Amino acid sequence: MSTGEPPVSAPRADDPRRDGSPPLERREVRASDPHLSDETNARLTEELREIVGADVVEVPVDRERIAEGEYALRPTWTGYLTQNRVNIVRLLLIALTFEPCRLLAQ
Repeated sequence: MSTGEPPVSAPRADDPRRDGSPPLERREVRASDPHLSDETNARLTEELREIVGADVVEVPVDRERIAEGEYALRPTWTGYLTQNRVNIVRLLLIALTFEPCRLLAQ
């Protein structure tokens, strides 16, 4: 297990934090899902720390605190339509192609 310190690398000239990126804060690596038992959360926390390699990590200050019930904004209808515009156009073209055939068959 680690000492609890996040992995540290030598500062680089192209470090993104030097160009006005959001400041970082230290957060404990832990699982605290209310739907899981305390034992399961403890085992999951141990696995997370093993994978991350630290007990504490640095993350941007504006990152959501999911462990405290804070989540990113849900997508809007506009976002949904934008992401699926190709499928929507394809569906409309298929409907327009087969609707006249169905009417002619009557």
